[in-house]
Amino acid sequence: VIKYGQDKVAKKNLDMLVANDVSKSNAGFNVDTNEGYFLYPHKEPKEMPNMKKSELAHNIMKEVVELVKNK
Repeated sequence: VIKYGQDKVAKKNLDMLVANDVSKSNAGFNVDTNEGYFLYPHKEPKEMPNMKKSELAHNIMKEVVELVKNK
């Protein structure tokens, strides 16, 4: 997941990508939780542990706000 996501970040010149493994039983579709990684072009991946999807969405929005503020 991380390698595939990092390749996509580079190929598409992205500022950030959220990557997750939907094959896990406690993440992805048909469950209320998810986990994943924030991937960036020039930073180490940031792991997001398993949490409620609403919490993950909040963390994604916080990360996007920080990226926009620092551009």
